[in-house]
Amino acid sequence: MKRGFVNRKSELAFLEDHYTRDGFQFVPIYGRRRIGKTELVKQFIKDKKGIYFLADTVAEKDQLKFLGRSIGEFFADFVIEEGGFSDWYSFFKYLRIKSAAFGEKLVLVIDEFPYLAQANPAISSIFQKGIDEYLKETNIFLILLGSSVGMMEKEVLYYKAPLYGRRSGSLKMGEMSFFELRDFFPGRSIEEWVDIYTVCGMVPGYLDRCGDFKNFKDFLLKGVFDKGGFFYEEAEMALRADFYEPRTYYSILRAIALGKTKLGEIMNETGLDKSKISKYLKVLQDLLIVEREVPVTEPNPERSKKGLFFIRDRYFNFWFRFVLGNKNYVEIGSFDRRFPAVREQIKTYQGFIFEFICKQYLLQNIARYGFDTIGRWWDRSAEIDLLAVDNEAGEFIAVECKYQNKKAGIEVLESLKENIRRIDWRRSFTLRKIILFSRSGFTAGLEAVALEAGNVELIALKDMV
Repeated sequence: MKRGFVNRKSELAFLEDHYTRDGFQFVPIYGRRRIGKTELVKQFIKDKKGIYFLADTVAEKDQLKFLGRSIGEFFADFVIEEGGFSDWYSFFKYLRIKSAAFGEKLVLVIDEFPYLAQANPAISSIFQKGIDEYLKETNIFLILLGSSVGMMEKEVLYYKAPLYGRRSGSLKMGEMSFFELRDFFPGRSIEEWVDIYTVCGMVPGYLDRCGDFKNFKDFLLKGVFDKGGFFYEEAEMALRADFYEPRTYYSILRAIALGKTKLGEIMNETGLDKSKISKYLKVLQDLLIVEREVPVTEPNPERSKKGLFFIRDRYFNFWFRFVLGNKNYVEIGSFDRRFPAVREQIKTYQGFIFEFICKQYLLQNIARYGFDTIGRWWDRSAEIDLLAVDNEAGEFIAVECKYQNKKAGIEVLESLKENIRRIDWRRSFTLRKIILFSRSGFTAGLEAVALEAGNVELIALKDMV
């Protein structure tokens, strides 16, 4: 069920800012498939003079013909609408002439720009020349969209790409906050939101497809672990569609999902050398699919040798952890017997997911808690789910996240205090507060201790919204 456009306030504000600027503007928008790029620009141009064109996997002459149909229809030009353009420079020249007489800002959106590059490898150079010779003195706002990260990077985003220096800005689309699920599924409980988020993350194109199942078990069996289910093959299809070398990215994501989180471990698992794997990991990080994480106390994160790689994209993480290893059972029709064990594994995995939700809660309330850095901390013998650090004040908040069916008790607090004592801050830091998050609430004993301590805050899952 299509749920319509939700939020994206900062992205809309970014586009509105460029729209109000004088003269020619050019903004590429990129991000993984189904993240909501098309819906964003359609929402942006709905009350503006705008032309939207969706490129397709057809020959260049057909692209120019179809583009002419959109342009001609907008300007009520029957000749262009029927005949299209003979070449790209005719298109740019026509835009310059028409925009001069138009009298106001004109938005031109070309969706799936990489398809144009497939039809003509010189398209970026052609657009560069078109901007320089025809468009840069106009009042046109050009927006190019692309899901194929490899292609967008090569043609638009890479600093050596022909179009790189012509950008007014660029917009990378990422996932929204977990708490925006209230706008997608206002009638569902927060625990149901956690189930949805576990598989889909906050990718609008996935959320539109997961809300019609009667419960989480039904969703898993019919939508995920089923040969006909949308989510069963979506990861492989996305990698094939969006990347130049899908097998390489596939092997890297598989290695990370198997627990190979150090760079050396990923190299050994994939057989790739350091220079190559660093390039691929950089692309995955730019697309917000993979994240490199270091202990939040590290003074120089980029140089830290403690960096570990994680799959940040919720759907890819779930698919590589649970679907890939069970495809054989699904293919031969025997997954039903495996499902109880997999379901228990997913419940354990949701404890890991809960940490991300708690982090988003704190970021959403950053003005209340007052910190400038947040992340996990670990050493060889201990770890803390989250530390929210105020570097200027020299203070920190220690956070524990418990996603379990029983209430959190005093032992959770005591264990966290013990781990806090092990942190090597390298300079003086003071504990400002302890925050305990719990799915099932807290024991009376812990509530009494927290009340007496004064600097211990208890937050149950149901109270997070």
